[in-house]
Amino acid sequence: MNQQEKGFINRLITKVFETKKTQFKKAELEGVDILVKLKILKHLQEVPDLLELETNSFLFNQSLYDLAEGRIGKKFPNDISRSFAMVDGLEEILKKENDIKPNVIGSYSAILKGLKGYILFQLEKNGVDIADFYKRIIGPSQKHENHLFLFDDCFFRFLPHSGYDAEKILGICDEVLDKGDSHYVLSFARELCANNLHLAKNLYFVSSKMKSLRHPVFLTNLAVGLFNNGHTGIFSEFEKIVETNPEEGYRFFSAIEINTKKVLYKVYRLVEKESAEAAYQRRTNILGNIIESPLTSKTMRAKCFKKINSFFACKSDDVAHAVIWSVEFIKGYEENKYKLLISYLNRTSNFKILDNFFFRFQNPSYLFRLIKSCYYTKWGRNSIKFFENAILHFWSQNLKETQNEILAMFDPRFRLGLLPVEIIMCGHGHPLPIDLQLLDSKNKQLKAVECFCLYPHSINELIPILIKLRESPFPEVVTYLKDELAQLVFDSYNTMLYKSITDLLSTSKEDKQFLAPIKKALDVYNEVKKMKSAVHDVNPHENEKELMNLYYSLEHEQRAKMMDSIGKGEGSFFGFAKNTVIVRGNSWKIQGREEVMPLGTVKSEHWLDARAYRNPDLFEMNLKKFDS
Repeated sequence: MNQQEKGFINRLITKVFETKKTQFKKAELEGVDILVKLKILKHLQEVPDLLELETNSFLFNQSLYDLAEGRIGKKFPNDISRSFAMVDGLEEILKKENDIKPNVIGSYSAILKGLKGYILFQLEKNGVDIADFYKRIIGPSQKHENHLFLFDDCFFRFLPHSGYDAEKILGICDEVLDKGDSHYVLSFARELCANNLHLAKNLYFVSSKMKSLRHPVFLTNLAVGLFNNGHTGIFSEFEKIVETNPEEGYRFFSAIEINTKKVLYKVYRLVEKESAEAAYQRRTNILGNIIESPLTSKTMRAKCFKKINSFFACKSDDVAHAVIWSVEFIKGYEENKYKLLISYLNRTSNFKILDNFFFRFQNPSYLFRLIKSCYYTKWGRNSIKFFENAILHFWSQNLKETQNEILAMFDPRFRLGLLPVEIIMCGHGHPLPIDLQLLDSKNKQLKAVECFCLYPHSINELIPILIKLRESPFPEVVTYLKDELAQLVFDSYNTMLYKSITDLLSTSKEDKQFLAPIKKALDVYNEVKKMKSAVHDVNPHENEKELMNLYYSLEHEQRAKMMDSIGKGEGSFFGFAKNTVIVRGNSWKIQGREEVMPLGTVKSEHWLDARAYRNPDLFEMNLKKFDS
C-alpha cells in the first residue's frame, strides 16, 4: 500500500466516522477507482452510482487499527478482552467528537466489527490462541463481558485470515453447528471464496473427500461461494449429489447465481424432472432463483410462476404452507406473488400466513386489495386481527402510500362500513395517526365523521384525529361534525367526551363557536338527568330499597364467613393479606420482614359507547345495516 492509497483510505475512514454511513454516492468520495481496486469499496448492482464499504476489508481495517491506537493514545494489549474493551472506548471517543449522546447505542458498531476481526488477526500473530478463547465462550448460555457481545461475528471475520489449516477450521465449524448456531458459520462458508480463495478450495477439497460429513450444509455453502466466483465445474458435481442427497443438491441450485442461459435451462430441467410432492418446497426455492435472474425471459418467468401455482393442488396442507413460505422470499414480482397468495388461501383458508407474507412487499395496494375482497365476501368482528402485522409493516415502511390507501376507503362508493376505522385502530396501543384533512372531497370527509362517531369504542383515542376536521374547507363537514359530537355527548359519553374535546381546542373565537352546540348538548343531558332523578316511581333505590338491603345483608354475611374460612388457610392470598401492612398509603410491608416495598399502580381505560349496552340489539342492528 503506497502513500496515495493510504491517504485515500484514511480520508474514507474520516468520512465514515463523520457520517456513520457505510454507503456513499460516487461524488462524495476521493479515489473511488483505487478503493474499488483495493476491494475496500464495491459497486451495488441495484444502484450503480452507490458504493458500499467492505467493513471486512483487510487493508481498511489495517489503517483503522493504526488510526485507533492514535486516537486512544496507547497500543492494543496482547489480550482479547482488553483489546475489545478499547474498541468500545474508541466508539465513546467518536460519539463525543460527533455530538452523539452517550445513551445512543451502536452508532459505530457496524463499522468497528471489522476492526475487532483484524485485532484477532494481530493477536494470533502474537501467539494468542483465538480458537481456544472462542470455544470457551461459545454458546448462548455462556456469560461474558458486554464488550465480547457478538464475538461470533468477529471470530468468523478473523477466520479467513487466520493461520489455521482446513482441517482445524472444519472442526471449529462442526462444533458450532453441533450447538445449532448456523448463521455465522454458513455465511463464512459462502463468503470465504471472496476473502481467501486458496482456503476455500482447500476446505471444499477436505470436506468433499470425507466419507461421513457431519454437516453437509457447510459443504453446500462452500460450493455456492466457489460457483458464484467462477468455479463452474462444481455444477456437474451437484447434479450427481441431487440423486444421493436431494436436500443439499436442491439447496445448491436454489442459491447459485444463474449467470448464463445454459445454466438457466439446466437448472429448470432439474425442476421439471422431479415430481414428488415432498420436493415441492425445494422446487419452489429453485424456481424463485430462476425468477430473480436477470437472464430469465418474461415467458420463462411466467412459466415458473405457473409451475409454483400448480403445487397448491397438493394433498397436504403442510406442503402447501411450505410452498407459500418459500414464495415469501422471492424478491420483487409482487403482483405474481399476490396471485400465488390468493391461490394458497383458496386452497387452505389459512389467514395466519398473513402475519409475515407481506413483510417483503413495498407496495401496500395488494394488502388493501385483499382486505377489501375479504370484507365484501365474509367479514367478522375480529377479522382485522389477521391483517394487523401487515398493516403496521406498510405503515412503517411506506407511510404515504399506506395512508392514501386507508383514506381512499372513506369513499362512500366503496361501502366499506367501519372497516377504515378498524384499520386505523391497528396501532400498537393507539390509533394510527392518520391525517383526515388529506381527504380530498366533501363526501369522503362526511363519511369519515360518520364512521368515527359510530365506532363502538375508544372514542377518546379517535377524537384527536377526528377533531382536526373542524378546520375542513367544507362548511357542511364542520356542521355535521358539531352535530355528531353533540349527539355523542348527549347519548353516549356525556361529560367525559365534552372534557376530552375541550382539552383539544384553543381559546380562539372559531373554537368557541365550534364548542357551543356541544356544550348545549351537555347542558340538556344534565337537565334530563336531573329531571329523571326526581322521578322515584321507576327508581329501584327507592321502591325496592328494603328488599335490596335484605339481599345485601345476607350477601355480606355469607361473604364474611367465606373470607374467614379461607383466611385461616396458610399460604392463601387472604392469609398473606392478613399479615401485610400498608405503610403511609403508598407502600407495603410483610410481617416478619424488614423491607418496605412501594405500591404499584395498574390502570387501564376503555371508553364504551353507552348505546351499546343501553339498547344492544338496536345498536348491533345499526352497525350491521351501516353500509350494507
